[in-house]
Amino acid sequence: MAEMQTTITETRNEITQTVSKTLEDQSATIQQIQRVQKDTNDDLAALYMLKVQKTKNGIPYVAGIGAGIEDTDGQPLSNILLLADRIAMINPEDGNTTPLFVAQGNQLFMNDVFLKRLFAVSITSSGNPPTFSLTPEGRLTARNADISGHISANSGTLNNVVIAENCTIKGTLRAENIIGDVVKTHNVSLPDLRAAGEHRHATERTVTVH
Repeated sequence: MAEMQTTITETRNEITQTVSKTLEDQSATIQQIQRVQKDTNDDLAALYMLKVQKTKNGIPYVAGIGAGIEDTDGQPLSNILLLADRIAMINPEDGNTTPLFVAQGNQLFMNDVFLKRLFAVSITSSGNPPTFSLTPEGRLTARNADISGHISANSGTLNNVVIAENCTIKGTLRAENIIGDVVKTHNVSLPDLRAAGEHRHATERTVTVH
């Protein structure tokens, strides 16, 4: 048989309400605390706490929410704290049961995020291996990139590159193989500069045209 107990304790500055139930080797408790108190500096503090706890096989599992206002370094500070293995927010108005966000295992999951400014130590996309990553040292790795505008780089390596339009090289060009009309060679006939009797003989010469 299960037992249910309800306890309400009211003092001058605190109200505590506890509902508990026990069944064999497990128990469940809901506790609500409302408290207003004065600290050692004569500053008032207010606290509201709701705790839900289940104990099974001697192991407690706790979920709770706490809201409070207290003075820190002479300035009032408000806090809202959540305690749970998983935290999710759902908007009931649109009839969609998909959570707006879920926090679980030191991770936060969101479907759509709009940020005005992002400060991140590192950025990594999904996939194994990731298709995009940016390290704290500024190392950018991307599987594919379509970039428009100006690119400035001090060094690098490019494989299988096509230069569609003009290219200006202000330094030294080194190439192992060159294919194309870099140098053209033509065979043309020019008149002999020496006279042989009354006739001039035309000879074939090779002229290199750059």
